[in-house]
Amino acid sequence: MHILLGLLSAAAIILVIVRRLKQATDVARGAGEIARDAHGFFRGLAWKRQAGQNILDTVEDPREAAAALLVAIAQYPGAMTEAETDTIRSNMMATFEASAAQADELIAHGQWLTKGAGDIGSLFRMLASVIERTCDMRQKRELINMLRETALHRAQSSDVPSHEINRLEQRLLPR
Repeated sequence: MHILLGLLSAAAIILVIVRRLKQATDVARGAGEIARDAHGFFRGLAWKRQAGQNILDTVEDPREAAAALLVAIAQYPGAMTEAETDTIRSNMMATFEASAAQADELIAHGQWLTKGAGDIGSLFRMLASVIERTCDMRQKRELINMLRETALHRAQSSDVPSHEINRLEQRLLPR
């Protein structure tokens, strides 16, 4: 009889331990869900903050800003030509020390940034702050030269790009 009582006691102890382990796993699972929900909440806040912004406000890399400016000049009255793409690519490879693939990625990113940017003047004003903040005088001069070289392809169509380049030069390189 005492053996049976010992077995029942052991079974009861094992049952209590198993039940406590199940409760502990349920609590841990609940804590994990709370942590995921909190993480999702903060990600949602960050997304709302970013989603409400103009895409140009998220640009912080001066190479991305330069690419968008160059593409905007090349696309001003219409689609970018192969000659303009080649000019931008070669300038990026020389100035940014980028590979051809990196230059093509920057051009594609510049096209994406300029897609819904509106007029060329507002695009230049928005991206000028990135250039001002992150580039030294030599880099600013190089950018102005790159913009002028790209604008040469569209010299006959309009002087709006030249006007915007001059305004950017006055802002970046005050005399």
